[in-house]
Amino acid sequence: MARKVGLNFIGCSIVAMVFIIGVAEATDYIVGEGFGWSVPSNESFYTDWASTKRFFVGDNLIFNISGEHSVGIRTEATYYENCNTSLLTGFTFIGVNGSNSMFRHNIIPPTGPRYFLCTVGNHCERGQKFSISVESHPDSAAPTTLSFRILSAFLSSLAVYFFTVTS
Repeated sequence: MARKVGLNFIGCSIVAMVFIIGVAEATDYIVGEGFGWSVPSNESFYTDWASTKRFFVGDNLIFNISGEHSVGIRTEATYYENCNTSLLTGFTFIGVNGSNSMFRHNIIPPTGPRYFLCTVGNHCERGQKFSISVESHPDSAAPTTLSFRILSAFLSSLAVYFFTVTS
């Protein structure tokens, strides 16, 4: 009987911890889906693609590159809006002139706008660019800390244990 109660306590503890702590997963986004990172026939292709998604710190952007392309990242809108790639100083590059390459970009803090564009030739002017707004993950905005969640899970499990023992 005591062994059964002990196993019930362990089982309830695990279930309570899963529900109370929760798990925040990163999402992998393949930029351009099956089209990949290339010059689109529609100038709004990548803008349309990005507008249907929410991007959080910790998510990943995966660029499948075939041909001569680059991936430059800026945090200022001016370079993005004007496709000004003449001054490459200040760009962060995650892939340069790849030929059948794949690059993964992990979205890190801070939150706010990010601008992605190809700096090769007139690719940016032809629509090989998009912007995103990076948000904090909804779980990180919660006022509770991880240690408080663990304590809550433990106390909840303890309450369930005593409830099952006395019943």
